Amino acid sequence: MKLLRHYSIISLLIFAACSKTVTSTGQLFRIPWPDSKHEYSMQDVVVESFNEPQFLRGDFAEIFIQPELRFDLGTLAQPGTPSGRFVTTQTGVMLALDAASIQAATLYAHLERLRKFDVLVGAAPFLPTRQLVGINVGIIDSEKHLIENNAQYNPIVDALLFVPYTESELPIIFNAGVIAHEHFHSIFQKIVLSEFNVKKSYLNAKIEEPTTLPILNDEPSEKVSTKLNSSISIDQYNRFVLRGINEGLADYWGWLYSGDENFVGRSLPIAVELRRLKRSNLQFYTQDYFKNRLSKDVDDRVRMARAYSLGTQYAVYFYNLSVNLFDGAIDEVARRKMAHILVMALPELKMNLSLKLESEYLAPEIFVHSFLKAIKAYSDAPGAKNLDLCKSLHEIAPLSVDRCVENGKHEK
Repeated sequence: MKLLRHYSIISLLIFAACSKTVTSTGQLFRIPWPDSKHEYSMQDVVVESFNEPQFLRGDFAEIFIQPELRFDLGTLAQPGTPSGRFVTTQTGVMLALDAASIQAATLYAHLERLRKFDVLVGAAPFLPTRQLVGINVGIIDSEKHLIENNAQYNPIVDALLFVPYTESELPIIFNAGVIAHEHFHSIFQKIVLSEFNVKKSYLNAKIEEPTTLPILNDEPSEKVSTKLNSSISIDQYNRFVLRGINEGLADYWGWLYSGDENFVGRSLPIAVELRRLKRSNLQFYTQDYFKNRLSKDVDDRVRMARAYSLGTQYAVYFYNLSVNLFDGAIDEVARRKMAHILVMALPELKMNLSLKLESEYLAPEIFVHSFLKAIKAYSDAPGAKNLDLCKSLHEIAPLSVDRCVENGKHEK
């Protein structure tokens, strides 16, 4: 993997001696790319629309190097003109001459494919044609430390932001599943959260994602006090639930695009077990459990870290549900069908939030029933016809505060 992190300039200069400087887009880029077993190596990949590589932009994305985050203007600002440095070989393959250029070309190749994926699954109408992306973004956390080994979609500037990577594994900026994960946050923002107060959606101008903090590891069946601690407000609690759902669905989307059920762990060793999808379903924590547990946390930063626990419950359940629906034959076509189901289910979540977000503590499993209903309505998977909505919900949330009825309603 060091080959990917320390891309050899020397070998590229040898190629440059027998080639010319690129001034227009070529079709083949030599970039880190996964094979069918999700192992990454340098491959020649066709990229169709990266038509201004010298400016790091094309039809579907514009990439900024160490950009300024202009929250007041809602955009990224680039000091100077971003410069993509490429050469082309005698066989027509474009090679990057610096780290930023290879990062940009790899990101663009995935975003181009994600755009095609969005079109096929019905998400494209909600998204801008050209995605803004920042690489090597310099962000200082609340403790005045430079944030590393992370990425985020930020709705204020409507951009995907990648900070420096210092681990020894697959760099996040090359990771197909992570790129798709961050891309899904933009879908969730546009379809579900865009009309709600930004505080309620948990997303704000900060970039600080507390992935290094411990997530919940208690048994889901752990008994909690019947006397609820009232110190956790509806606003704080619902921000937590929304973040958990958003993160869980983003992990699921990362798998739907990449086919890699352990994509997070490829870049973040700490997450190999915590975020892998291929395992038994995790029973959802109850609303009362979360109220009590979160009220003990010192601040929202810790609570937001806890949200990955709920997110993993969603991602693992949706992964297993998908595999079971297709009798284990979950290929690229099947994953694309499940992505379409997810997009079709999101508007109902938005509707439920409009009714409950300001006035009720959300059920942690609030989106499960909507997803199951969408499967029944739209899926041609072999297992969809006999799917029992209430039984499926009860299996992972037997103490749900919402009452499921088979005719499609989800009552309280």
